[in-house]
Amino acid sequence: MRAKTLLGYSKHFSVNKLCAVYELEFLGYTFKDSYKLKLKDSENHKQLVAEKRKAAKKKPLANDLFPSSDETFAFIAGYTAGGAPYGITWEEDQDNIEESKIVNSHDENLPF
Repeated sequence: MRAKTLLGYSKHFSVNKLCAVYELEFLGYTFKDSYKLKLKDSENHKQLVAEKRKAAKKKPLANDLFPSSDETFAFIAGYTAGGAPYGITWEEDQDNIEESKIVNSHDENLPF
């Protein structure tokens, strides 16, 4: 009977079972300390699993920031028949950024 009460309470109020145990104890129900420890260990395990899953999701994100680049090329335009990449190197890209800053700041012919 206690298991049904606990499960129903936790579902109805959208709380975990450990929280439901504490709240039901306020209402006069009693539970064994060993059961509460078991629930506490279960909740700690769920939290650890969730943290590991979250950390695993973040790792691939760093590699996906620039999917068409690598350590040599800022932008990989394609690959040769032999499989070698070609495109804009990081050095060329940095030069283009510096040139565009110079052109945009000193070009008086621009309408805006």
